[in-house]
Amino acid sequence: ALELGGVPLMAETATGREKQCLNVVEEMSIASGMPIPLTCLIESPSLNAFAAGTTPDNAVIGVTRGLIDQLSRDELQGVIAHEFSHIVHGDIRINIRLVGVIHGMIVIGLIGERMVQAPQILLERNETSSRSDLRGFAIALAIMILGLCVVLIGLAGTAIGRLLQAAVSRQREFLADAAAVDYTRYPDGIASALRTISGLKTSNRLRVSKASEFAHFMFTNGCSSFFATHPPIERRIARLEGVDPESLGKLHQHAGQSVFDITDPMAAIGFLGRSRPASPNQAKALLDDIPIRLRGAVQNMFGARAAILALLLHETESYNSKQLNLIEHDLGPDLKKEVRLLHAYVGAMDRVHRLIVIDICLPSITRLDREQAITFSEVVKYCMDVDGRTDLFEWLLGRMVLRRLDAIITLKPAIEGTLGLRSVSDSAAIALAAVARRGASTEEAAQAAFAAASSHVQIDRRMPESEHVTLTRLAAALDELGGAGFDARTRILESTLLACWHDECIRPGEFEMVRAVADALGLRMPLQILDGLVQGDGRGG
Repeated sequence: ALELGGVPLMAETATGREKQCLNVVEEMSIASGMPIPLTCLIESPSLNAFAAGTTPDNAVIGVTRGLIDQLSRDELQGVIAHEFSHIVHGDIRINIRLVGVIHGMIVIGLIGERMVQAPQILLERNETSSRSDLRGFAIALAIMILGLCVVLIGLAGTAIGRLLQAAVSRQREFLADAAAVDYTRYPDGIASALRTISGLKTSNRLRVSKASEFAHFMFTNGCSSFFATHPPIERRIARLEGVDPESLGKLHQHAGQSVFDITDPMAAIGFLGRSRPASPNQAKALLDDIPIRLRGAVQNMFGARAAILALLLHETESYNSKQLNLIEHDLGPDLKKEVRLLHAYVGAMDRVHRLIVIDICLPSITRLDREQAITFSEVVKYCMDVDGRTDLFEWLLGRMVLRRLDAIITLKPAIEGTLGLRSVSDSAAIALAAVARRGASTEEAAQAAFAAASSHVQIDRRMPESEHVTLTRLAAALDELGGAGFDARTRILESTLLACWHDECIRPGEFEMVRAVADALGLRMPLQILDGLVQGDGRGG
């Protein structure tokens, strides 16, 4: 994003349209079950957007000024949902690798281009010094000729690189368009955005440095038709609306009705979910339930830290005092005051809304520098352990926050998992057993849920005994599962959901457990499982 001139968009300084964009990103994050990514703004009249990063935890969504100023909210939501699909399906990692491959293949051509541009700089200098300096002109001409030769040499590599860039990108765009409809439940949003872009009277190319190298990241095409990184817009709309591309005519004048199937019960949470026609609306409603004062506070690093610690404040006065004293000593009296204020809000929330508050806090937490991360990590650990015991919610909050703080502290780059299901079968059994027991009223019911889940993931294991499924063992198991390959992690999450849904209802404790598994796996936590969420005081609650 920074390579293209993007600037992080912050809630405290955002204007009307910019705030709308941030709200849409938050809503789509909650609806798709992904961490809220950093949003960057590129000052360009082009209508374009992109997603970048290597994992969902460090993903960034970039939008242009033209996009947020000219599209309606529904259209913007469709575009943002499209970019979230690239994050969910791992396209951002593929795109980053592709940039490296392409740059290596076309580097000779790029050097030649820079050499051809050099004479202009030299001639401009001559104008300011001596117009009769023929020596400078001769040098410029020689560099230009040499640059043209280098360009010709690199032409083959450039052509191959562009073709590779286009071939990889085109099919991923169709998938992202379809996923955007799945997330928004409103196919006309993204179709209307594409139609608006097609109706522009001027070129929609992003005219910034290095735009061609990142063309395959963009929402719409950034290259000539031969090297186009995206399918033609009419074909994309035709797929969304189920019509013949030849019948579209002028796209911005077409008003065909969508026939895209958005009622597939498998679309929401893999193979076992129930589709919900208003998933983004549900996400918006959940976010609207959070008080404005709290939602505004967590948009920066100060408020996000205060909200996390407010969620950990103990109800017992003696423990509460110890926590606040350490917060004041390590983080300052102002943050202590903010913690006490925000505790009045989060203390009245149910467990699902508390998890959403954590999700909103995470982007700000990941912007801490290393020293801040070390201090905050120690305070979080103390607040969790102040009473000598850790409940499920504290454990989940610690997993979500400390894992991201550790990444800042250790400076370890994200590594893509490669382990197969057989290699992580013992850890998978522990995770499935934890979820199965969390929602079952009897050991027999837990055994049945575990059997169904382990059958789906195809692991031949007996359910571990309850004394072997502690939070410590579960944490170690989840760490190992995070190193599995994408297909294995997807199958494990599906099996976890199957164990959770075995009795056809999901209790808050189960929701938290599945959320922990999804976070460790780096996969989306589908909001649609809230369909079956019930409040209860039993083992599942």
